[in-house]
Amino acid sequence: MFKSIKGIIGITIPVIGLFLAFWSLNEQKQKSLIELLVRQWVQFKGLLASLWTYKFETTAFLIAVITAVFIARYILLIIEKYLKEIRSNKPILVDKQLETTIISNIVQGELPPVVALPEIHAMPYYSIEAGFIGRVEDLQILHEKLQRCKTTILTADSSSDASRKDKVALVCGMGGIGKSQLAVEYVHRLGYLYTGGVFWIDAEKSRTVMVNRICVAAGIQLDERLDEDGQVETLWKFLGDGEPVLVVLDNFSEKVEPGPWLPKGSAAQTSIHTLMTTRRKDLIDYESMSLDILSNQEGAKLINSRKRTFDEKKAGELSEKLGGLPLALELACYYLNRTATLSIDALIKDIDESEGKTLNKFADKYGDQLPTGHEKSIPAMFQMAWDSASENAKDILRAMSVLAPYPVPRRLLGKILFKEYTPENKNTLDEGLSKLAETLALTTLDHDSDPACHRLVIGFVQTTLEDNDFSKGVAHAVLDEMGRVTDVYDEDSYKELEKVVPHGVHVLETDLLEIVPKIDMASRIRWHYRKHGQLRLAEKYGQEALEIALDNLEQDHEKIAECMSNLATVLRVLGDLEGAREHLDKALESAINNFGLDHSDVAISRSNLALVLQDLGDLEVAREHLEKALESDINNFGLDHSNVAIDRSILAGVLQDLGDLEGAREHLDKALESDINNFGLDHSNVAIRRSNLAGVLKDLGDLEGAREHLDKALESDINDFGLDHSNVARCRTNLAMLLLDLGELEEAMELAEAAYSAMLNRYGPDLPITKSCKANLDALKADLASRA
Repeated sequence: MFKSIKGIIGITIPVIGLFLAFWSLNEQKQKSLIELLVRQWVQFKGLLASLWTYKFETTAFLIAVITAVFIARYILLIIEKYLKEIRSNKPILVDKQLETTIISNIVQGELPPVVALPEIHAMPYYSIEAGFIGRVEDLQILHEKLQRCKTTILTADSSSDASRKDKVALVCGMGGIGKSQLAVEYVHRLGYLYTGGVFWIDAEKSRTVMVNRICVAAGIQLDERLDEDGQVETLWKFLGDGEPVLVVLDNFSEKVEPGPWLPKGSAAQTSIHTLMTTRRKDLIDYESMSLDILSNQEGAKLINSRKRTFDEKKAGELSEKLGGLPLALELACYYLNRTATLSIDALIKDIDESEGKTLNKFADKYGDQLPTGHEKSIPAMFQMAWDSASENAKDILRAMSVLAPYPVPRRLLGKILFKEYTPENKNTLDEGLSKLAETLALTTLDHDSDPACHRLVIGFVQTTLEDNDFSKGVAHAVLDEMGRVTDVYDEDSYKELEKVVPHGVHVLETDLLEIVPKIDMASRIRWHYRKHGQLRLAEKYGQEALEIALDNLEQDHEKIAECMSNLATVLRVLGDLEGAREHLDKALESAINNFGLDHSDVAISRSNLALVLQDLGDLEVAREHLEKALESDINNFGLDHSNVAIDRSILAGVLQDLGDLEGAREHLDKALESDINNFGLDHSNVAIRRSNLAGVLKDLGDLEGAREHLDKALESDINDFGLDHSNVARCRTNLAMLLLDLGELEEAMELAEAAYSAMLNRYGPDLPITKSCKANLDALKADLASRA
């Protein structure tokens, strides 16, 4: 017993010490992971000694084991917490006192702290905090410009129109000068002032992408029937009616006019502020500022910003050698810190000697984006950083250089480099990315720890690509990853493909894919946007797929029919039933000519056409097509295939409209059973079958059975898609009408109003789904009025 007590005491002492160490660490607000781990080990070592000494005393041993388990778990949680804080650069919440300090900092030309963003924001990049050097005055000027209404052009060769009132500020300058980083720091240090929201937009994409990004972040629903101009105008009107808003258009194209992207008329004089970064210098009608290279003093400060420090004069000489270009100085800084014995003089000598190795292809292509007189020294620094990278890291950079200059999901990189993303491959990839980001400064990580490359780095790495087959392999890996959108079993693709789509669009614009794969890429992008309810983008890429097919394939090629059918499914939802029917008639005729009556493609065309015919009221013809499609799919795939379940579900809807409720129920029971067996209870296909079956059960008088299915379908759809999706609206409005029959009037009205409001805001009043929700809401109100 004495030994047991002694053992417990022996264990307790290091445990107490462990908690005291954590308390001390937290109180001092230290974030050194090394120090944290050292403290953990010192305290945990005492615990291990106690375990060994008293392991033969059963009571002490059991208590020790239990205590060890809890302490180990506690250590892991603490480490995880600190890692998250380190990676996320956890910002400071702004109060009145801090706000006064921030304004004072700006007035006095001092760097404001990183603070929390407003509640509404879309910001994929984080601050580099203390690593932001030499741009304090630029930050102050930028803030003044964004707050001022009239335009003053600072560049010497520009003129201004002082009558303009656009709250637009342009940040101009060569590549690598730090335009985007200045914008990032502005957002994280002064973005809190824009209480209406902060939205970061990669301006190389379309305006429709900009609209969707802002709408998703702000919870705004626009009429999807509007064209791109209409959506942009409506968005600016909506944002302009509220609190101050900041929209950052990063890396604005050198070929596109900015006017259509910006608020006009009364919207331009509202609360919307726009910050645009660009290499252009011809936009004289807007408030602009040109970033310059860093001074030698500023460059020396950047070089000395890491662990190793150097004589300021020597560091200034290195800054001058590299033209004061922040990107090149960052590479030099990391390069010096990798080798403890490397001096600045030695590095400058290496740069001079490396110039002969620099690829002329890069200098020829990007020389006009580099400081004058440094078209050789800067690429030489790139070459040295490249040469010092491991083969694993180089492979990662090569893959990224073929993709768009946006964050690349690690899973996609794994598929490119290793064909599949296994745990072993993940470790190899993580190791390479860690070195690229933390040692070589060749990549940055976003909030998901996915890497992105600077455009100049991408340009340099592209000059190292000698094998075009590698680039084509990257393109096909993106195509393969986008293929997940068609896999009904892969529900994770709904969110994970969001970051793959920009790379799919980029590949689509290159010549790396042959015609048929290019058509497939456009179709898969269409499919992705269709699933997300972004109908205009879905229509855009559906039309692009069809145009590529029509321009490059024989008139009777099967891909043309497939593209027509795909585009028709979007047109149907947009309410263009005649346009959808025209495409589907042609698609069906082509499929029959190519494959014969019993082919699965013919069955798909029949099913899609039947849906349009049902909407047009031609029920008997729709029934005829569906019965043929069902028979064909059963012969081709068997009774339990998902295609058969889809055919049964669509046929059941037509039979319900025709009044054959028992026939409809029979088909839906079989479809539901098949989908549960294939996908499990929580799949979106199962939710659709439940919702459809509930409608038939309601008509048959089985109200409780219908409610059970609708409750489950609604819960599943909300989990899968969120509250503003059309599937959720259908479930809500169907459940509302059912609750009316059950006498639960208050909940019925609440559900019906929520469904109609969501669809009205998103799609406008004329889309079929909105009309259906409105009809149900009106019927509900009329019924309630008659009961009053």
